[in-house]
Amino acid sequence: MLAGLPSKQRRSFYLQEAETYYYLNQGGDCVIPGKSDGEDFNRLLNSMEILSFNAEDQNSIFRILSSILHLGNVFFERYETDSQEGVSVVSAQEIRVVAELLQISPEALQKSVTYKLTDLTFNSFEQLCINYANEYLQFFFNKIVFKEEQATDHTFLQKCHYHHGNNPLYAKPKMPLPEFTIKHYAGKVTYQVQKFLDKNYDQLRQDVLDLFIQSKNKMVANLFVNHAEFLGQQKSQLRKNSTVTRRYQASTVAAKFQQSLLELVEKMERWL
Repeated sequence: MLAGLPSKQRRSFYLQEAETYYYLNQGGDCVIPGKSDGEDFNRLLNSMEILSFNAEDQNSIFRILSSILHLGNVFFERYETDSQEGVSVVSAQEIRVVAELLQISPEALQKSVTYKLTDLTFNSFEQLCINYANEYLQFFFNKIVFKEEQATDHTFLQKCHYHHGNNPLYAKPKMPLPEFTIKHYAGKVTYQVQKFLDKNYDQLRQDVLDLFIQSKNKMVANLFVNHAEFLGQQKSQLRKNSTVTRRYQASTVAAKFQQSLLELVEKMERWL
């Protein structure tokens, strides 16, 4: 994208060279010898046209990708006031750029990325109520996830071994290592389970959902509306099932990914 977009469009997205972006420069040199990013980008555009992505769709996709690059350059600074720790955004310009690209409120975006305690110059009763609510909800979340679930990467691995150990496509390590192997169509792949559960429980807060649903960019808004609808369907299903206890059951990343994959295959089948 950085190599193939027209200069006018790059300027409208405030894009610079690949080396300036944190998400791209962690591996060192951003250039691969013998590979042309510009040619790859042109092939991408041709594929998009074949799949009926119009100019507006393409512009929205590149706008979103640009905003992700800018978000990677948002840095934070810790501070302490009255024995309380807080955090502030150092790169406020990047926040404004991202908000402009995604067509959302920059103030709401900054609040969402520094969410924890509301720390204003003058704090009164309203801030006490907000901070109390935040703390209580955090306590509830910690209680459910860390006390009631009692699930760890190790217990996940043991369950994988127990349920799939006899499957010819599954292999346990010969040594007691935190990993398992799956025999995919293209070959064997070994997966390390460190932080598996943390990544799977990665949740999107309601205030973040609401922020992006309000975006004036249709594609951005629709992405998060669909996500909210999926969560609503899950909650409705749980309510219908009388055997399910009234415990907190958040949608996992794996469940959302599987649902998206099923929807994609369904659309592809309709095209054929």
